Amino acid sequence: MTDTTKPRAKEERERDVSSDVDGLGSRPKWVHAPALAATARGERTRQQIISAADELFRTSTKYENIAVADIARASGTSVGTIYRYFESKEDLLHLLLSNAFWRMYKASRGVWRSEEPAEVNIERTTRAYLEAFFEERAFLRVAFRIIATSDTVRKSWWAMRRELRERMRSRLQQDFALGTAAPLNAEVAIRALLGMVNAYAVQAFIDEEYGPAMREEIPEIATVLAQIWYRSVIGVGLPDGVVLDELVPISGRLAEER
Repeated sequence: MTDTTKPRAKEERERDVSSDVDGLGSRPKWVHAPALAATARGERTRQQIISAADELFRTSTKYENIAVADIARASGTSVGTIYRYFESKEDLLHLLLSNAFWRMYKASRGVWRSEEPAEVNIERTTRAYLEAFFEERAFLRVAFRIIATSDTVRKSWWAMRRELRERMRSRLQQDFALGTAAPLNAEVAIRALLGMVNAYAVQAFIDEEYGPAMREEIPEIATVLAQIWYRSVIGVGLPDGVVLDELVPISGRLAEER
């Protein structure tokens, strides 16, 4: 499939794979963070291997086709050197996938602004998640292929999404308390949103069911998905004289009447 966008600069990705602490704080426990090498020279070699493997896994159509020898060649090291720092190719892959999940979480977690309404925040978060998903789609293709057989990958993926859900849930709950959104079960509401967005992202960016994935389409996609969720879950166009706190009782009464 044709990739019509320019990937992030290699230097930017290298900062992500090598840094354990960044502007958003320390990495959570679910992020795979092996011990640093014993010497500065050894750590440079380890990072060389990680960066080379990152590029190979991003550009290969099947991770099974990448051998340890290929990683050694690309990193300018030897097979023996790679096994000095990583137990196996799978161990290195798990580190790369964990880094990808972490970048997705970082990109999505800090975009909710308390001074703005839930509708705006939902759309912004949806766009950030879709952009991060698009950026990491090469690794996500691998992750979704092995997630059924790898406890490590599955637990990391679930942990990332759980933390993102919790962050969004707490923010949405605050909006409910302020009366800027109809009071619902915030956890279920956020699960529904992320489930819908993730399903669309898989179809559009992993399977490319709708044609070659293009980054410039993401803002419009995010707007439509966020509006579908918002109108379905929160409601839109309230009648005169109806306040948000009355929505849930009204919905319950209509359901009983049916």
